[in-house]
Amino acid sequence: PGSANLDITAAALGLGVALKEAGKNVIMGSTGQPVVAQSRLVGIDQLAQKLGNRNLVISFEYIQDAIEKVSYNVEGKKFNLVIQPKEGARPLDPASVSYAYEGSDAEIIFVVGAKNLAELGNLYLTEKAVFDKAMVVNIDNQPGNSRYGQVNLVDNLTPSVSQLVVRLLQSLGVKLAADAARNLMQGLEAATQKFQHPGVGAETFETAAALLRAGASRAEVDSVQQQTKTTEFSQVLEQLQPSPDWLKPPKVYSGSSES
Repeated sequence: PGSANLDITAAALGLGVALKEAGKNVIMGSTGQPVVAQSRLVGIDQLAQKLGNRNLVISFEYIQDAIEKVSYNVEGKKFNLVIQPKEGARPLDPASVSYAYEGSDAEIIFVVGAKNLAELGNLYLTEKAVFDKAMVVNIDNQPGNSRYGQVNLVDNLTPSVSQLVVRLLQSLGVKLAADAARNLMQGLEAATQKFQHPGVGAETFETAAALLRAGASRAEVDSVQQQTKTTEFSQVLEQLQPSPDWLKPPKVYSGSSES
């Protein structure tokens, strides 16, 4: 969803990176804009705001009844699309041609951190046909999840969605690559408040251990949090305008005593 927090975003990107490492063709999407706390997540720059990238669409300015025929031919490895104008009509202006992608296809859609499909916004609204055809895997830990998937990995007793993703990857036998582990560790620590959340149990620490063995580092999470604190502190300092009198030497007063 567009409102995803650090844990949800880290979980989704950790899952996507792990599946890419396993040789799968993956598209990762969200309608939201990344925030500072998510800037160190691997793959954050690969989040698409629409899923359609399967069909190449060629568009141009069209004058009614100006086209006689559209055909194609192949020369070696080159595909040629031929647009033939009607007799007396002007040829197509190359400057008016534009290219875009639309339409998508998927065998499996993993929805991470959404209580229902409506929370995905345009990712769902523009691709309903794809969602209807694909197997939808619903991964979430929020109470009130509508269990809309063909597979529902929903557990509101688990404090972190990243923990659920690690459980899923382990059950599928997918190797935890270092980049995926780093993402998931950031999400795990953020969601559990550095393992202070009351829902933290043995499985949470086992998850952290597996991520550390796969190449994650707690120092990376601390670095992100410290960077955010430093930015906030700098903003406070900028608002302080010291008085010129602060820089003057202190005044010294002397008195006299009478005996």
